[in-house]
Amino acid sequence: MRPIVLLLLVTACSAASDSPPASDSWLETVVELPSATRAVVDAVAALPECGGIHGGGLIRWRAGMFMCGNVPALGCSYPTAKPPRIEVAYSGSAWDGKDGVSTLAHELCHVCGYTDETDASACAVRASEISRR
Repeated sequence: MRPIVLLLLVTACSAASDSPPASDSWLETVVELPSATRAVVDAVAALPECGGIHGGGLIRWRAGMFMCGNVPALGCSYPTAKPPRIEVAYSGSAWDGKDGVSTLAHELCHVCGYTDETDASACAVRASEISRR
């Protein structure tokens, strides 16, 4: 099964780094990623409505808070982009996030189709529960 994402750490915001990749030939191991990244992706993909996230996409790691549209954010998703894109502030573990809800899982849940912030957070909590089983 093809992994959902090609992972790359972006440590600065510049015109070049904000451009989508020219191809999908990037390596998953370009940089050391937050711990448990694959576990978070697999936990969200285990939700019945989210199996399709293994279809491909890009997670871009940022050095800290950034602008998502015109709003400061720690996470942002573009589920209609081809491939789907997720931007997440770098942290010690991919399970880290606001109010104990993984920011990465929350943004992946947006890709699953949860447009409402509360629903996306509930989806992320369910993914966290799956990972503990």
